[in-house]
Amino acid sequence: MLTADEILSILAKPVDTDLVRTRVESGKTFTYIPIEHTIATFNDYLGLNWNWVIGSYDLQEHPDRTKSGKAQFVGVVSGTIEVYNPEDPETLLAARFGVGAGTMQDPDGAIKTAEAEAFKKAAHYFNFGLYLSHAAERYRVEVLQSGSTPAMQGYLTDNAIANGVDENPQDIAEYYGVSTTAMRDPVILKSLVEGV
Repeated sequence: MLTADEILSILAKPVDTDLVRTRVESGKTFTYIPIEHTIATFNDYLGLNWNWVIGSYDLQEHPDRTKSGKAQFVGVVSGTIEVYNPEDPETLLAARFGVGAGTMQDPDGAIKTAEAEAFKKAAHYFNFGLYLSHAAERYRVEVLQSGSTPAMQGYLTDNAIANGVDENPQDIAEYYGVSTTAMRDPVILKSLVEGV
């Protein structure tokens, strides 16, 4: 059986960068883990010993219309993720609360978006995906997703220099425990960036 600390530690680990998504909304970029992966992670590690409980939901017509004059709806959902003791399913180990909102032309979509946001915010209180709130982590994910050898080399070089390593290829390679030749291999570079 996993302890509460072990569960928090597991949920805090960065997910495979291939699962991280970005979207641009109103000129701002959002980096996130899709809701289906968040739920799958809870299922994988907690099995049937967790629950999502909706506390409240509200749907209102937005006062502003779209540019084409169509109605918009705002959904707001609050809920709690509850984690139970696998050896005694009646014993609550931890509960975390989240609130989310969504605005769409489709009322069902507004509520679904709001619920997904509430769930993800509650999951953040279990440390899941919380690392993406840091700009440096979002940049690391961007570099990994690019698959660009120069981008990964630059990221690793910047990281090594920030840790006091001289700016020369041999010292940087030694810092990571690899050869200068390995620092040109995209598979090795990806592994090194994932480990930073």
